[in-house]
Amino acid sequence: MSGARFETKPGSDSGSGYERWRSYELRPSTDVEGKEDVYVAHHRLLAVVECYAASTPLWAILADLDGKDVHHANGVKWDNRPENIETIDHGEHAKLHAETAGEAPTPDAGGIEEVPADD
Repeated sequence: MSGARFETKPGSDSGSGYERWRSYELRPSTDVEGKEDVYVAHHRLLAVVECYAASTPLWAILADLDGKDVHHANGVKWDNRPENIETIDHGEHAKLHAETAGEAPTPDAGGIEEVPADD
């Protein structure tokens, strides 16, 4: 694999449908020999720059994100516009989704009607 790229996680299990950053790199902090795939959810990367002041040290942001989820206000997993994401405590996030289970996402609430596929 050459270089890093964005992709959408396939399938129907946990995390599917979310955009993620994928790279292939050497990670000396793990027991794996050589390079390995590394994934980071796109919305979590965006939360670092969109949900915190630029003056906040990275260590403080990462500490605050520990135990938090990044919530998509309109329920659309790939809608990563800054106004659609917010950090929320994991327990509160689970409760919120339990209350709205079965409701369809509302992409039109964010002004999205249709997003063309990359052909």
